[in-house]
Amino acid sequence: MNDGGFENDYDYDGDGTDGDELTGLLRGELSREELAVAVERLRGSGDARLALVDTVAAHAALTAAARTLRSPLRVSGPPAGAEAALPPLELPRRSLRRPRWVAAAVAAVVVLGAGVGTVVGWRGLSGTPARPPAAVRSVTLQPVSAATASGEVTMADEPASEAVPRTRMQITTSGLAPAGPGRFYYAWLFDPQTNKMLPLGLVSAGGANQFEVSDDIVARYHAVDISLQDDNGDPRHSATSVLRATY
Repeated sequence: MNDGGFENDYDYDGDGTDGDELTGLLRGELSREELAVAVERLRGSGDARLALVDTVAAHAALTAAARTLRSPLRVSGPPAGAEAALPPLELPRRSLRRPRWVAAAVAAVVVLGAGVGTVVGWRGLSGTPARPPAAVRSVTLQPVSAATASGEVTMADEPASEAVPRTRMQITTSGLAPAGPGRFYYAWLFDPQTNKMLPLGLVSAGGANQFEVSDDIVARYHAVDISLQDDNGDPRHSATSVLRATY
């Protein structure tokens, strides 16, 4: 256990080599001969490269802790008699030697461990991948049999937190006449090539209506259709379309 509280006891080649060699590699404190040996081990051992990743993570964590300890925590000065601030947290050093050629050699080590390095760069030290912004697209609802009506369909990808990717679909209508007693407006997904239709749900004569649909279902259809339905218990499309948008 070192003074920083981090234990690194890897023996990644089975010959007694431990985390001190990796720490020295990161700090640029190995001799030319020691560096050559370390590079050869890293080239030939996946466990060695994983050990290097863990050492990098530990080094970064200790460096961040040192910055935190050095940061002022109070706006005003410390009260009289207060103890002095803790010294910066340091990794144990072998020596202060830092040959100029070490940087290029360490860069070569990073290149040969590119597979592991890519994982670290993508995940970050926290292990959480960055989430891309949601993709949003919209299409205009065109009148079919309601000449004064209009609307818009907006589709946005839901955050990737569910097992099944989903699309949030918002259907906004305006200018539709009231459906009247015993009738209602209904939204459908529609495939113009096959005339296949899938019911989405009720739509108001004016305003926004939201639905969630799995991405694979959205991909199977290519249009949104708004129909005027009779409340007669028949679940099929009434064949009276008032608005339609192709996406």
